[in-house]
Amino acid sequence: MNDFFDENKTQNENLQYNPFENRENVIQNNERLISQNNEYREYEEYKKARSFSRTPLILSLFGLLCSLFVGLGIGFSLPSLILSAIRYTQKPNKTLRWAIVISIVGVTLSLLFIATFIYAVVSGYITQLNFA
Repeated sequence: MNDFFDENKTQNENLQYNPFENRENVIQNNERLISQNNEYREYEEYKKARSFSRTPLILSLFGLLCSLFVGLGIGFSLPSLILSAIRYTQKPNKTLRWAIVISIVGVTLSLLFIATFIYAVVSGYITQLNFA
């Protein structure tokens, strides 16, 4: 009967969890998780830096395109100019410099189209008054 209890005792000991038994596996898993976390953090920083300079550039290009339609691009070019100028003072790079240049061109074209439109409306109104 002692053999039976001894046998059960060894089975119970085998069923118990020993935290130090798989210490190397736990350490390897932790190192793997830490490296994945670092990779994730680096990727998030990369995405943040990419969108930091990409957003004003996209806005300025869209503003330049829309500025050809009766100056509607001023709504995109002006905020893009302000945003890219603020971000350029924080962290200068080539993309933000291009965003500033394209925004200035977009604002200028928009103002020219708006001024031309106002001139056409006012001059048409004046000519209508003179011939009436």
